Amino acid sequence: MFRHIELLDLNDYFAGLKKREPRGVYFYRITGHNQKIDEFIRRYYESAQANGVIIEKGLPNPSSSNLEFYAETAGNAFRMNVDFISSSLKKWLPAMTDAQRHDVANAMYDALCELQRSGKNENILKNAYAKFMCW
Repeated sequence: MFRHIELLDLNDYFAGLKKREPRGVYFYRITGHNQKIDEFIRRYYESAQANGVIIEKGLPNPSSSNLEFYAETAGNAFRMNVDFISSSLKKWLPAMTDAQRHDVANAMYDALCELQRSGKNENILKNAYAKFMCW
């Protein structure tokens, strides 16, 4: 697990993980803005466009072909436990490291537990799980 480190300069946000001393990640919430913050957000957005993904209007539901491909690769089974999710991730995304798989499986399980606590039934949990896997 990475450590949260203090951001000393907004440009540090763009330094690669291996170039950060001490090694860690930045996690911040911006509560106001000025010209410097606006420029940072613009640069961050452009970087995300070039190197990652920007989700502006929510995630679409997986298509039937997405779901079919997932079912062929990982199966249609669903069990509400971290070991099952981790095992499925190993089949679905074999390039993940054990640590990444552990973190993602726990995050998915936590999200599903929250849905369960809010009264969602097993079918809704299974559908949410399949969406997470397809996304």
